[in-house]
Amino acid sequence: MPTTFCLIRDCLGLRLRIECQARALRDGSGLWWILCAAGRDGEPVSALRSQGPLHGELQAQRGLQAIIANLQPLGYQSSVQPALWSLPLQAELRRLQHQPHSRPWHCPQHL
Repeated sequence: MPTTFCLIRDCLGLRLRIECQARALRDGSGLWWILCAAGRDGEPVSALRSQGPLHGELQAQRGLQAIIANLQPLGYQSSVQPALWSLPLQAELRRLQHQPHSRPWHCPQHL
């Protein structure tokens, strides 16, 4: 599964767009974040949200699948349009990398 997707929904004459990316932290820790941007298609981002940190790419991909599964019943459909909001998502990842909560205490994944 790709680590980036775009969903579009037409609602009351507006085209709504959600772009999500799963991105690894650059520190080599194996931690990933899911970053989502939402707003009207062709306009600046209205909202940025993040989920994480997640342990590894597989967990991040499962998170993306869950987001898609929850949005499709609401009328969102996959789109092959190019990403519009890569820069705001990249800035959000950079912000998260410099916050202490993005590096949680070590917790074993398996007990």
